[in-house]
Amino acid sequence: MHKTFIIILYVILINAAVITASIILHELGHLTVGTALGCDGEISLAGLLNPVTPGPYTSLSCPVLGGQGIAGIPTISAMSAISAMPAMAAFLGLSGFLFLVPLALVFLLLAKRLPEKNLAFVVLGFSLALASLDLMLVFYSNIIMYLSLAAGVIVMVMGELFLVDDYLSYAMHREKARHIAKGILHAKDKRKNRTTGKDENKSQ
Repeated sequence: MHKTFIIILYVILINAAVITASIILHELGHLTVGTALGCDGEISLAGLLNPVTPGPYTSLSCPVLGGQGIAGIPTISAMSAISAMPAMAAFLGLSGFLFLVPLALVFLLLAKRLPEKNLAFVVLGFSLALASLDLMLVFYSNIIMYLSLAAGVIVMVMGELFLVDDYLSYAMHREKARHIAKGILHAKDKRKNRTTGKDENKSQ
């Protein structure tokens, strides 16, 4: 019971760290790509600490889009941005999601034999959910937003279930290996004691 509690606590803490990092990288993706394309912008992370505060979001003002921004502000006119520069608007909208793909690959490749590999699904699912509003602003479609949000939640929940299951299995295997190792050491000690006893009897 104690070990199960420790595993659950660890899963909660590592999820909090990964999700916070994902949010920051998502917004950083918008800001980085926007700056590279000549936009002015800033990131607001106040919503991470205060639920009442809007955000987190990235505010972008792009002269080539007629001063319109497309990331993080749901009240803008996405249609005017898309009609001005459709490729640029789409790239800006998807930049947050694209910035999280490398993080997912890091977990998938570097931790492929550990339970943490399932954090790749958590990151991808969360990034899809985060990108749902961006996709709505880019394609001006509620259907795409809901599909992205639903797909993100499904992938994220799947990753969480795999993560917890692998942690429990990993803990059980470690415990079993520890018992086997103790059994081997105990058998060696018994054999050594027998050998020592025989040698003492011979010497007598």
